[in-house]
Amino acid sequence: MRLAIVNSDDRSWTNHRYILAFTAGGWSVALYTLVWGNSLDDALDAAIDWIAEHAPGLLDTEYVHAEYRRLVAAGAEDEAAWEEATQDMLCGGNAGDYISSVCVHVVKEDPTRAELKAVIAKHSLQATA
Repeated sequence: MRLAIVNSDDRSWTNHRYILAFTAGGWSVALYTLVWGNSLDDALDAAIDWIAEHAPGLLDTEYVHAEYRRLVAAGAEDEAAWEEATQDMLCGGNAGDYISSVCVHVVKEDPTRAELKAVIAKHSLQATA
């Protein structure tokens, strides 16, 4: 498995760093990320943008839009269809991509160097930029 270092250039001006894990279909971990942000929301935005470029199969954006269209075609009103299609989804990144909330896991907030090394060792991760 790998630990993707997402936005290390941002570490000089952000307050936090996070280890986030993303699962495929809510089951096995597909990707660990080390990402910096002033908040968890900022870190998720950066991670989702990275995923959109490097691991788009983890995103559910196409599913959300297809489900919305299906619901509207079945007679649901726009707002109700969108609410149902985005239920249990997180929206993030610059493009407003969607990922299932059950597929996003905060492994560690503000890990020390020792804690980061322990996570890497525990999950046999290979760090990549």
